[in-house]
Amino acid sequence: MINKINIIGYGFVGQANAIGFKRLGYEVEAFDIKEKENIYNEKEFNDISLKTKGELPDAGINIVCIADKNPEDGRQEVGHIAKTLEDLKGRGTVILRTTVLPGLFSDLRFDLYWPEFLHEKAAIKDFLNPDRVVVGRRGDQRFPFEQHFKPVYYCSPEEASHIKYLHNIWNALRIAFVNEFGDNLIKGNINQERVLDYYFEKEKYLKWGNAFSGHCLPKDSQAYCREYPGLLILEALIRTNKIHKDKYPELDNKPIF
Repeated sequence: MINKINIIGYGFVGQANAIGFKRLGYEVEAFDIKEKENIYNEKEFNDISLKTKGELPDAGINIVCIADKNPEDGRQEVGHIAKTLEDLKGRGTVILRTTVLPGLFSDLRFDLYWPEFLHEKAAIKDFLNPDRVVVGRRGDQRFPFEQHFKPVYYCSPEEASHIKYLHNIWNALRIAFVNEFGDNLIKGNINQERVLDYYFEKEKYLKWGNAFSGHCLPKDSQAYCREYPGLLILEALIRTNKIHKDKYPELDNKPIF
């Protein structure tokens, strides 16, 4: 029986998880190194205790949502995450939700890797109604929330990580391609909406507009590209996105969907 859920890292992902689990009826407590604002402006935020003195929970299911670090060169740094995971040893089940490159898992201690597929503007809804549930594991341990999230696709942590990066990079590729194609139409004095919107029917990620941005798509595309050099389409992806962003800076504040 699950008595308590501890959310470690109370930012964009952590708050969506905490509020989502609260709505599912769980006792939830959050842990971070500093106070956090109510990102989603939800009432449940005020009902969740947040501890900010560097302490960690003693027991329960620990869901680690600490953000990775990405210097300008695109490297991914997870040393701070590794230390937290080590410190959680013996304090209950540890589920990692942070996006981590496949090659870095060998140095991380956790029970299950549950990558998140949350959109920034609908994160709580996405948490409660996910379109996919991928769980990476090294043994045969069951995902403790199967009753809420079905079906669960079990694989290795490395496979789960590649799936997560594939998801984000595919979205970034679609955005960048449609923007580049639309830019070319505009240059030729063609109404890009009559071409693109007709063909793609204004589907998500397939409308001409702002460059891909936000918490995840730029950093994940760059990190994966750096980790796996020689993927030429990814190199072009990052370049064309910057060109489009520089050409139409006024679109930066418009939501993608």
